[in-house]
Amino acid sequence: MLKAPSPTTVTERLSLILDWYQGMISERTGRLVYTYDPEADVTIADGSPIRDIASIWDVELLSRFLARSDLLPLVERSLEHYSGYLVGRDGALVLDPVRLGEPSGIAHGAFMILAFLESRLAGREAKIVGWPWHGCFGPSVSKIARLASGAALATRSST
Repeated sequence: MLKAPSPTTVTERLSLILDWYQGMISERTGRLVYTYDPEADVTIADGSPIRDIASIWDVELLSRFLARSDLLPLVERSLEHYSGYLVGRDGALVLDPVRLGEPSGIAHGAFMILAFLESRLAGREAKIVGWPWHGCFGPSVSKIARLASGAALATRSST
């Protein structure tokens, strides 16, 4: 039977993962990218925005859990970049597929929603009661609702 790792070991391992993200910053853009080659010590922009957006969310979760803020400027820069890709469609918000370089599907909208919900930096236009970071502003509730509508549109258009 496997022995469960101690909380200290889990925290140490999660900290190593967050440290790994330090190498996943594009020198060209200053934003988070998903692919990093540690042997060559280079980031590789592989043209997969969905993985980059999911990584933003991952860094936010790890930062909050570990009570670290060293990568939050990276999160803000990366999230602001992809926020600039949001366009209105039928009253909803979707990531512009032309700017993404790929179709904008439900996963794109879902990871943007998750990144916004975790972010204490983006979308400061509405203070949410009960937000986990006391005194911080969270994403606009209407922005989240419009992104969710966009994800629903992507679902309907793919069936």
